Amino acid sequence: MCNQKLQHIAFILNSLAGGGTEKVILTLAEEFISRGIKVDLLVCKHDGALIKNTPQGTNVIELKKHNRLTLFKYIFKLPPVDWLSLVAILFSRKIPKPFSRIPSLQKYLALSKPEAILSSQNTVNIVSLWTKSLSTTNTNFIIRQSNFLSKSMPAGKNYIERKILLPLAKRWYKRADKIITVSHEIQDDLIKNFLINKNKITTIYNPLHLIKITKLASKKPDDPWFTDSIPIVLAVGRLNKVKNYPLLFKAIKKVNEHQHVRLIVLGDGSERESLEHLANKLNIKSFMKMPGYMSNPYQYMKHSDVFALSSNHEGLPNVLQEAMACGCKIISTDCPSGPKEILSNGSYGKLIPVNDVDAMASAITASINENIDKNKLYRQASYISLDKIVNTYIKFISR
Repeated sequence: MCNQKLQHIAFILNSLAGGGTEKVILTLAEEFISRGIKVDLLVCKHDGALIKNTPQGTNVIELKKHNRLTLFKYIFKLPPVDWLSLVAILFSRKIPKPFSRIPSLQKYLALSKPEAILSSQNTVNIVSLWTKSLSTTNTNFIIRQSNFLSKSMPAGKNYIERKILLPLAKRWYKRADKIITVSHEIQDDLIKNFLINKNKITTIYNPLHLIKITKLASKKPDDPWFTDSIPIVLAVGRLNKVKNYPLLFKAIKKVNEHQHVRLIVLGDGSERESLEHLANKLNIKSFMKMPGYMSNPYQYMKHSDVFALSSNHEGLPNVLQEAMACGCKIISTDCPSGPKEILSNGSYGKLIPVNDVDAMASAITASINENIDKNKLYRQASYISLDKIVNTYIKFISR
């Protein structure tokens, strides 16, 4: 146990959707509470698949949404260089949720005065730092960067994300009191491309709640595919473009030309319809399924033959760490950032080039027929156990 000084922290999220960032924040919150630290969880909207996973003792606060007129008044409280960007955001067809919560966040900070507030998503990070400039409290503003910013923002879903938020991040990230990145590649990206002072950044990997994962993994999935000998390839993650599931679909089709394997993809998202259409087009529907989001993916990880990550880019993919803890053989694209660090340059799984169908297919075939030391994978995962990671968080925040 570290020499703890922290007594009150606030986390802020968009919602409690079932993504990796939300899971990590809830895991951290639970451990902080168990150590007697007061935890406020601020959400722009209190909805999502992980509501039921909110740790007991968490003070959940839904930040009130404000209208354009109220927000317009805040434009002139910020530096003139940002006025044009703010006007573009406020008069966009759909204002990103965090921006319409700035007055509520400022009010919360004035009343509650936490020692630290930790934000963890691109837009939320910018809004948090704007609120810092409006605040008179001594709260430490910490941002946790969980994706490769110079790649994720230009690939945003709309004009605001692609053209406005990236310049804002370049101006405002420098104002954070401290920055936590989840991989060394992300840290290097912020220093090189966003000119962040390296002395205010540290890398802390995502924590693994090994006791909980082991317990949940012991159950066997209620799925007939796990009762026969046909190998199963598993993927877990949101159904969006950055995960590049078409690469995995095409590789599975190629593998099935010489060996019968099945594919299970756990997750939901905006690309479901197009992926189902692609599966029909590739004629692989009979040996693949997408059952949606699962609250316990660990039982699938333990009982599948191979875990595959096909992403174009990541932050630090939690699912690779979790699959490692479950003793599952791993294949991942060598995308920025995270897989290379998690797998120690391929020592704990296979790394393949991004968007290479032949390489993915070959890696799946080789992995299925390969024996591995599952204890070796578990030992590697134990280096990022929850207790060790939270000790590091507390030391860094309290410093």
